[in-house]
Amino acid sequence: MDASTPIPKDVTLPLPVPPELLVIFHVVFFAMHLLFVNLMLGGVLLTLWYELRGRVRADYDALAHEIAKTISVNKSLAVVMGIGPLLFINLLYTSPFYGTTTLIGDAWIKIIPLVMIAFLLAYLHKYTWERMHAHKGLHILLIAVVAVLLLSVPLIFLTTINLMLFPELWPRVHGFVDALFLPNVLPRYLHFLLASLSVMGLFLVKWTQTPYFPAEKLFRDLTRLELRQQFYALAFGATALQFLAGPLVFATLPAAGMNLRTMGAVACGVACAIPALWWLWQELNQPTSGAGRRYWHIIGAISLTVMFMVIGRHLYRAESLSLYQAQIAARTANYEQQVEEAKKGVFPQHAIAEKAAASAPPVTPASGYTSPLRADKRFAQGDAIFHQVCFVCHAPATKLIGPPILEIATLYKDHPEGIAKWAQAPGPNKRPPLPMPPVVGKTMDELTAVGVYMLGIGDEEAHKAAPAK
Repeated sequence: MDASTPIPKDVTLPLPVPPELLVIFHVVFFAMHLLFVNLMLGGVLLTLWYELRGRVRADYDALAHEIAKTISVNKSLAVVMGIGPLLFINLLYTSPFYGTTTLIGDAWIKIIPLVMIAFLLAYLHKYTWERMHAHKGLHILLIAVVAVLLLSVPLIFLTTINLMLFPELWPRVHGFVDALFLPNVLPRYLHFLLASLSVMGLFLVKWTQTPYFPAEKLFRDLTRLELRQQFYALAFGATALQFLAGPLVFATLPAAGMNLRTMGAVACGVACAIPALWWLWQELNQPTSGAGRRYWHIIGAISLTVMFMVIGRHLYRAESLSLYQAQIAARTANYEQQVEEAKKGVFPQHAIAEKAAASAPPVTPASGYTSPLRADKRFAQGDAIFHQVCFVCHAPATKLIGPPILEIATLYKDHPEGIAKWAQAPGPNKRPPLPMPPVVGKTMDELTAVGVYMLGIGDEEAHKAAPAK
């Protein structure tokens, strides 16, 4: 960890449940959120693709319309399911998460208006399909804008979460663009996009083969079998490309987060993906009615792949941040200890100053006169405390906010306890407009030592100001 890496203290409030339970919730809810994000984004991209193709073949325009109807449903589920993972990551990684979002705050806060605009445009696109039939170019532009907006949201989120893993890089990151071009962001984004196409392809394989999908009423010559083959081809192609994108992601991840558990989870995910790809190939090359007898085998294998990858993702994050979290915990514990000591009137920085003042050689005033009070053992202690608490308002012979030490020494000659009592409970203010606040966190003995110091300095200032004989 670089010396310039900021190490904040953590929030000292206890977690509402054990952290292990939060981890389980995070993994499960994130997998559910990811499913509906994939369906939403995949639906937007395929709607755009088929509406473009619909300008040549009318059946594809009708297909695009049916796919567009799924976007709003999947959007709502993605948002609802996303609340849990965001909450759990806030609880588990409070300081790293908020530190990262601060670094790229402009882009992070833009997620809200980007999502709002994208959803409103998606509804506009969905409900003006027939009305804008004569303005097809404008209608396609609407879904294209929705696609660009929704593609930008996961890119911002992924960039943020990725940056969170590497606090040692924070000092040299100056905004979103710097974070975006860290080595493994774009490979991870490509991996995510391919997953969206694969998941949506598999969903459409099943949906278009059910009685609830009115293919015979919608299309003039596009058949269910043709739809089945197209969507299986999409799922197979996107899944096959994952075997290229996945190693690229793995290769660009810094080694700091790798351990046997992480690599084991990733290996299990790959092991489940291999038979899924084989079954996809078989279904693609054996056209039959319906989704095929291997469909649920494929869904099960890919579900296991996703779950293992999500677990591996969490394990990598935990390992990457383990040292940083330990440093935050140490600083937090030190802070809590200082708070407890402060409640008891113990201030470590004052003790250090007092020790330094006690070991320093006595300073001879410019006048050549040394007050006898310097020999008092309380003088050095009072010197240290004065320069921690009182020096902002009081100077030896010049009025600052409060009266000079010379004047105070004249009022309390040979009576340091009087200075201490006044400091603890100041009387009516004689010098408005700034009343003196009571000194807190100091005992009567410590404030008496300050009084001894002030009387000594006032004595020396009085000799300095006296006319030479």
